[in-house]
Amino acid sequence: AMKMYRPNFDQMKRNVFQPLSHQKLSLIEFLALVSLCTWNESLDGQPDCYYPSCRPVRQSVIADLKAFYEKDSPDVDPAYRLSGLLMLLPALERSVELFLQTMEVKRLFRCFPFHDKIYKIIDGQ
Repeated sequence: AMKMYRPNFDQMKRNVFQPLSHQKLSLIEFLALVSLCTWNESLDGQPDCYYPSCRPVRQSVIADLKAFYEKDSPDVDPAYRLSGLLMLLPALERSVELFLQTMEVKRLFRCFPFHDKIYKIIDGQ
């Protein structure tokens, strides 16, 4: 199973973990990223009441983050730092979706008694 999921985890490492560690995020920035991922307007299957409240929450998080940059990091350009953080958002959202799909496939594998032969067929061997 590890060989089958390795490309997914390598992609997450390359597209999310390495850029996040390169940015050297503070705790506030990390929590803002998590909030922006959670309050995503493009999520399907949400109740209708979710979407009108989503945009104001996202705008509030970005405004708070901008205020944080201006107050705590006066030597760093807030627009530059914020744009770098927001550029990480699509890759993070894709990786979260990929991880959730991987967990669904894992749950499916637990439902059926598989043998090594079936794992090899799925793995393409």
